Amino acid sequence: MRANVWRSWQNPGPRTERSIRILRRTLATKILEDRVPGYVLFHFDGDCCWSERDLPQNTWKLGSFSAFVQGLRPLVEGYLQARRLPSNDADVEARLLRICPITPYYSIESWLYQNTQYARRLCEQACGKHLDLIAQWEADRAALDELIKPKEQLCIGSRKNAELANAFTNQLADELYLLEQSFHATVERLQSCPGLAAALRATWLPPPAPVD
Repeated sequence: MRANVWRSWQNPGPRTERSIRILRRTLATKILEDRVPGYVLFHFDGDCCWSERDLPQNTWKLGSFSAFVQGLRPLVEGYLQARRLPSNDADVEARLLRICPITPYYSIESWLYQNTQYARRLCEQACGKHLDLIAQWEADRAALDELIKPKEQLCIGSRKNAELANAFTNQLADELYLLEQSFHATVERLQSCPGLAAALRATWLPPPAPVD
């Protein structure tokens, strides 16, 4: 499903009705998984700079997503009842909380361009005209969350997003978290998601057995 089409879930058009129906069914099915607990990380951009996120014209988006998730309640309740699983309000809410929004401000490039070393290399290969700008971001990492349409700032646009993500480091993630901006807010949201940390921990490989 492209972009923000999910927002029309209550009144879908003829071209999107089927996609929204499949999306809703897929989400409900995923969060009903128990043997390996199912979670959903749902990405959408904030589409504003971080400092303006609480303005009335910008707060609606998270509210719209919350309403979208709550709209799955009858579907999830019906699935639970069909499987003879607990289906009271608390049980349904616990399932719905497994759907976690991932929301960068202004957009995902605000996080990916934080990989300034890799972005510098890509710019050098493409045009070399934005090296000073990248150096400014490296010196003031908080600036990227305040940019409108950051992908229009660099020659690479969004074409190298996968490369930037794959080259991201734990150190960069730690630095972004300490800024207490959109990345920090998303991490905090994930940490508050019931059972997610335990489910992730269960995927870790056990330490190798000691050698005699």
